Amino acid sequence: MRDSDTIDFKPLESYRGFLIYISRTYPAITPYLKGIHLTLDSWRPWRDDDAWKLPLSEIKIALALKDTNNMPTNELHDKPPLRVKVAPRLHEDILALVHLFSDMEPPKRTIRPKKCAEAMYMFGDASGSGFGSSLMIEQEIYYHHGQWSTTFASETSNYRELGNLLQAIAEATSKGLLKNELRAVCFHR
Repeated sequence: MRDSDTIDFKPLESYRGFLIYISRTYPAITPYLKGIHLTLDSWRPWRDDDAWKLPLSEIKIALALKDTNNMPTNELHDKPPLRVKVAPRLHEDILALVHLFSDMEPPKRTIRPKKCAEAMYMFGDASGSGFGSSLMIEQEIYYHHGQWSTTFASETSNYRELGNLLQAIAEATSKGLLKNELRAVCFHR
């Protein structure tokens, strides 16, 4: 990828197949496969500069204007070229995958946890100037509330809601409420 803005299609397709197989065991890698998917599909018609498929509304406009730049032809649908254009996000995705697989021992993934803590929207939220969160751990509810700092208060409500849940989990962990035997946190709305 350092030497060219194109990459061999077949080896990349093979690597993707292997990584998809691995993602069944390690689903955390799934978001980092997108750069590979986009790169492998970059030769297809109706793609933007980042290799994402154009929305149907833009395709309809292009067809109405008879824009032939992305117009599909029979040749394009037969088979992919030997080399395809590298999607802009491929490099960062590959770096993330290299980092995730850098340890000598694979990470342990608990399939059947013995206990489960539930982060819930119960007695508070984070959409206003304050926040509140509830964790239920073994039928006991732990509640935390407060006011956002000016930095957090200026963020979007989605950002604050996620930050609120993460803060609740981090605080419960630091208090020893989420110990090693507790391996899963289930989110409910």
